[in-house]
Amino acid sequence: MHFSFKTRYNGKIVLLFLCLAFSFSSFHLTGQEQIGRPFITNYSYQDYESHPTNWWALEDKDGIMYFANNDGLLQYDGVNWNLIDTDTGVRCMVYDDQGVMHVGGGNDFGYMKPNAKGELEYFSLKDKVPEEHKLIGTVWEVDNYKGRVIFRTTNKLYCWDGEKIKVIVSKDAYHVGKIVHGTYYIRIWNRGLCYLSDEDTLELVPGGEIFADERIYVILPYDEKQVLLGSRTMGFFLYDGQEFKPFEVEIDPEILKAVYLPGIALDNGNFVINTFAEGTYLIDHYGKLIQKFTTENGLQDGSTSFTYLDSRGVLWMPLFNGISKVNLNSSTTVLDNNMGLATKVVFSTYRFKDILYLGTNNGIFYLDEAAKKLVLVKGTLGQVANFLEVDGRLYSGTGSVGLIEIDGTKVTTVRNNENYDFRVILLEMSRLDPKRMFALTLSGLSSLYFNESTGRFEEESFTEKHRTRNIIEREDGGLWYFSQNDGEINLLKPAMTNGRMDLSKSEIVVYDAANGLPDTEFGFFEILGDIAIFDGDSKNTYGYNPETDLFEKKKLFFDELITWEGGGGGFPMYQDHLDRIWFRMGGEVVVASKNDDESYDFNTQTFKELRNRQISSVYIDPSSTESNTTAWFSGPDGVVRYEGNLEKNFRGKLNVAVRNMRISGDSLIYAGGVDFPEKMEINHDFNSVSLGYAAPFFIGQKDMQYRTYLEGLDKDWSEWTKLATREYINLPAGKYSFKVKAKNIFG
Repeated sequence: MHFSFKTRYNGKIVLLFLCLAFSFSSFHLTGQEQIGRPFITNYSYQDYESHPTNWWALEDKDGIMYFANNDGLLQYDGVNWNLIDTDTGVRCMVYDDQGVMHVGGGNDFGYMKPNAKGELEYFSLKDKVPEEHKLIGTVWEVDNYKGRVIFRTTNKLYCWDGEKIKVIVSKDAYHVGKIVHGTYYIRIWNRGLCYLSDEDTLELVPGGEIFADERIYVILPYDEKQVLLGSRTMGFFLYDGQEFKPFEVEIDPEILKAVYLPGIALDNGNFVINTFAEGTYLIDHYGKLIQKFTTENGLQDGSTSFTYLDSRGVLWMPLFNGISKVNLNSSTTVLDNNMGLATKVVFSTYRFKDILYLGTNNGIFYLDEAAKKLVLVKGTLGQVANFLEVDGRLYSGTGSVGLIEIDGTKVTTVRNNENYDFRVILLEMSRLDPKRMFALTLSGLSSLYFNESTGRFEEESFTEKHRTRNIIEREDGGLWYFSQNDGEINLLKPAMTNGRMDLSKSEIVVYDAANGLPDTEFGFFEILGDIAIFDGDSKNTYGYNPETDLFEKKKLFFDELITWEGGGGGFPMYQDHLDRIWFRMGGEVVVASKNDDESYDFNTQTFKELRNRQISSVYIDPSSTESNTTAWFSGPDGVVRYEGNLEKNFRGKLNVAVRNMRISGDSLIYAGGVDFPEKMEINHDFNSVSLGYAAPFFIGQKDMQYRTYLEGLDKDWSEWTKLATREYINLPAGKYSFKVKAKNIFG
């Protein structure tokens, strides 16, 4: 998209061209049964600064969203909200065959059209209405049907063909209407379910009289032939054109008494059902409940006036109080205090004997999957370390209780924390001796050994000389651990007497620059059993060579991904039972899979939505397969649950567009609703220009980044930034070309 304007200065003509960059990608909608709270984004009336109540939603060809609001037509491009006045508010809207938006409101209806600047304006069609029908009343619905826009009021259908309006009157009140399989169905009070014929008569469908006094709100395509109907008190039905068959849905009948229009039939066979009191529900093709979006799990208001699925798979829910959205593409939910946690902070997750355990900032919780609640394991409190499964038994450590064994919903103490002498930070099993456990505590380092006769781990030795938060065991039994001094790392060589470890008599060897380490502060991590050094100053990685007893520069298998930038908090590298390796780099969650030729494939796309989320650890459910993975990401905001096939390519179309242009501070000369004029003359007295732009995507929208380039002034593209405006002050006469790019969380 190209456009230009001219600036006149002392008789000279200067051209300014504006070029917009576009990025396209495919879209795939997924849905599966979910555990946990969905990620719902709420917009309050304070956010969009208009009336709280919204009735309808619609997307334009550029991805911009519109909402029918009691104050008028709300427009949202992902950056700015804009209210377009219609005098009587907006209740419903639809596009005609030419792409013109038509809206209905209180005692009026019409269409939206951009003015010369690109600002949308409302044009009433009331002057086209026959005189005897000008008392319109509220326009409840609008549809585009067979070349006509049909506005429905209580007793009249106003049919606009672009030239004239035909009014179809019913003595009995219209209730709701919907176009399914090319048929305009409409329920009429005292008659039942009818359809609009080609002769503009309203005919009762076979058997439709059963709904003469029963309100229908859901009228959706079930498959290529059948229609799904949802009523207030009689339940749901499948209609094949001849008969109505009951259809069971897994939603409380009391909730269905508030069922409301319109619902959505999704491409994957699932359905969205909304209510005017109890939120919105996602069910599968057979009526099974998949997910609910209610005030219990994050929806700001239960009165869902409408539901709308945009081109990116985002479900919009206009509410009686606000607007909410949720990404139906997402295979993630969150388990937090909404499900019973006393604290959102979770350090680790583990499934043992079909029970999922969460180690939190204050005790261990387990998931009661039947009740969908998180329940405290009695006898646990304080910060919980990791979980450790040994020979079919599960252990964990806490900062208050000490070392414990977990069996179902009960715990027994293995090593008690007395007077804060055993506040566990981390548990590690020895690679050399499967009966030895190391416990890293705030007081020091402990080793425990399994006593076959008592069937318990017993403390073998302890030293308070070595306090560390991580250790890496070498093949010779030595333990790498962190030094308090920059440029150093310590090696603890445990003393052994008659097969027993004595940590208090262990030898400490300090490794530093003389052993090949960088002489500055660095980080060290365990990478697939080996120690790896990351030096941010030199941007080098090092590994240990046991043959030379030196640290040497070494490229890691994920070297191409190293960015030397933080982001989102790291978590220990994790290898699952399918030999996939999970880690974080540059804020990205990465899943690495090894190929037959020893190379690796890296999936950095699936978990883009977690980029700015702090993650303490990842755990892959043992039920996971190559085709379906369940992953649990623990962190300070609860546990994110993912279930899916690690699909990489689920992105929608991304458009970036200039949304406004102002000169001399606030004089609007372009509002984005039309193509930019090829010729525009601006006096040089107004040579300060401000440009606003947006890339509506609505998935990770707050992390959208832009870069700009004004050819003729800028030497290069700007850095990526979240700023969605660019201002140029005192532009000299000359020829310019302005360009803008956008980048979403998927890159």
